[in-house]
Amino acid sequence: MTLHEIVRAMFGSVPDEVIDQALAPFLLQALWKLTEDRKVGFEPGDPVKRKWFAVARYADVYHLRNPEDGKPMLNLPLRNLLSQRSCTPVCA
Repeated sequence: MTLHEIVRAMFGSVPDEVIDQALAPFLLQALWKLTEDRKVGFEPGDPVKRKWFAVARYADVYHLRNPEDGKPMLNLPLRNLLSQRSCTPVCA
């Protein structure tokens, strides 16, 4: 997900200028911290256009499984973490 997609998933309809001027600096710092903690990863490029994703370790720690086949979800899109409808937590 791009930074704009993450903001809209969290806050709904937000104008681009509000994202760029107010929310982007804060959210980029939070995403960078999650990257340092190896919870998320990103594709290299412009920070605002960069694609972010959850790493497999996060899915393993929280035992997130694909509801269709029961296999661990690898490179889980952040969209799935923001909306728990797409993944099913399973107790270890």
